[in-house]
Amino acid sequence: HGAMGMGPPGVLPQLHFGLGKLYYGLGSFCEAIQAFRAALEGDRTMVTAMEALDSVLNHTVDRWHFRMLNDRVRNESYGAAVLAAVRRLEHRRGAGIQALDIGTGTGILSMAMVKAGAARVYSCESSNVFAPMAESIIRTNQMSERICVLNKHSSALQIPADVPCRLDLLCTELVDSGLLGEHIIPAIADARARLLTDDAVIIPQAATVYAALISSPELRSQRWLQHGDGGSMEACLAGRNKEPYTCVLLDHLEHVQLSPCMTLGKMSLVDGVGAVAATTTGIIHSGCVDAVAIWYDLHLDDQISFSTAPDRQGCGWDQGVYFLSGPRDLEAGDKVSVQMKVLKDRLHFTLGAADGSWCVSSCEQAVE
Repeated sequence: HGAMGMGPPGVLPQLHFGLGKLYYGLGSFCEAIQAFRAALEGDRTMVTAMEALDSVLNHTVDRWHFRMLNDRVRNESYGAAVLAAVRRLEHRRGAGIQALDIGTGTGILSMAMVKAGAARVYSCESSNVFAPMAESIIRTNQMSERICVLNKHSSALQIPADVPCRLDLLCTELVDSGLLGEHIIPAIADARARLLTDDAVIIPQAATVYAALISSPELRSQRWLQHGDGGSMEACLAGRNKEPYTCVLLDHLEHVQLSPCMTLGKMSLVDGVGAVAATTTGIIHSGCVDAVAIWYDLHLDDQISFSTAPDRQGCGWDQGVYFLSGPRDLEAGDKVSVQMKVLKDRLHFTLGAADGSWCVSSCEQAVE
């Protein structure tokens, strides 16, 4: 009875399909995807498996991925930076450039590196959902011979088991709307230490961070108790909220911008731990400051960058909103100092009166 493949035609795909439905019902979506794909490998005309696979992929792939993929400025900027990097490397070393893509997603950056002339790309993706998707897209674009998809975390990559030698180029987009939420700094540091040549080109290089102080009843209602004495419950809830920031489209958030846009400075993503930037701003509207909203210019190299600002046309990015540890009432004309630090691999903000009479910080990230 163990020889399942010996049964009548169509039995094995049906078994995989039934297993996929079971996994889906249990909330094991990665396993469900694998089972539905196995069913389709056995019977490519199985409409129920196609529909089920589409359903679970829609459930597991966040819709913001589509906004990102349709961000023309972002895509063209990365394409231009990759082309320039490969040309520089070929001028220095000749043909045969080998590259690494960390957090490949759908494989768009890996394919850009192949189009630019990279001989071989190692495409690292830890998600069990996205790795097979990237393989399929790469195969459809006839690049499988030059792109190797590795379904594991970049910290688990080993030489020579996964990649044959130290590589010439790293291209990644491990940034989110809050800039450092996808751990780009430790990922780059680990790759430099173990997987890249000493003079490897790294994309991106840095980010210039911009910020504004905002007041938003909507954010406040999500973070703090508004009625009654609250007391210890408010403190308890605040303590249990482990997210130091959220990602929102500022254009869609009801808020008042209390300060002008501030340029907090340019920070390296290659060796950015411990970076500090500070400025002083005047308050232009009275109100309760709830958060520090940020956006940034991502510098792919010395010449090419793009912005995640809320007013950029066709921007696929949200903005990062860093909550403060407590609301603070400000008056128009007040002078407020704003400091940004990179603690571990997170941004942390401290606001204070210019005369030092008060100080409030962004909420700490829980130790993982």
